Amino acid sequence: MRRGVALLLMLAPIVAHADVVVLKGGRRVSGVVAEKTSRAVVLEVGPGRMAIPLAQVERIETGQSALAEYRARAARLAAGDANGWAELGQWARIAELLTQSREAFESALAIDPMNASAHAGLGHVLAGGAWLSEADAYRARGYVRFDGRWVTPSEREDELQERAEHARDAAARRSAEARAREAEARAEAAEAAARRAAEEARANADRGGIPYGWVAGGCGWNCGSPWRPHVTRPRAVTPAPVAEPPAPPRPPLEH
Repeated sequence: MRRGVALLLMLAPIVAHADVVVLKGGRRVSGVVAEKTSRAVVLEVGPGRMAIPLAQVERIETGQSALAEYRARAARLAAGDANGWAELGQWARIAELLTQSREAFESALAIDPMNASAHAGLGHVLAGGAWLSEADAYRARGYVRFDGRWVTPSEREDELQERAEHARDAAARRSAEARAREAEARAEAAEAAARRAAEEARANADRGGIPYGWVAGGCGWNCGSPWRPHVTRPRAVTPAPVAEPPAPPRPPLEH
């Protein structure tokens, strides 16, 4: 398969130009026009092909591109030139043609399976005399994949434990904040109820009902309210004098 890819690239015709499709919104898409129909323009870019509706195309400009240069260089490589394919892979990587860069490195390895430059370009690691992929090399050293990176099992456990602690702390903070909000809501409700009661009491006082001071203070006219209810007090009754008992008769005097 790899030899077939290499042969196809070497036999491909030299394309010395590239096309830039300018869209009506001003966007520019660079590549090589592979096909143009009455409905769309099929543009070959690095990773593959893309179809652009013709109604969105403002114009097509011709110019040099990295993809066209890659194809031209690949067509000039001699058969069996593993180093040439490895160098082309490095050039394609710098030109940000990642798909073509990988193809070139794989073509070099198809010719020379031990080509160090191609292995390094693909991220392979030499371990125990054998070239391993980056993933296999890390696994061979006991690493595990975690959150898009390679770490040791102990580092992963530490990270998981730290995350669990952060999650518990966050849950505790959320619970405390919820309780504080609930207590504040209860206090506001109680304050609103007290205001309503005071307003109702004042309204009753204005209508001649139970005075506000009486209701709010709960101490009647002794609480300092300027309002004094009229109360008919009972008259004081003076007790009648009590008659003293008659004195006993004195005994007759002796002569």
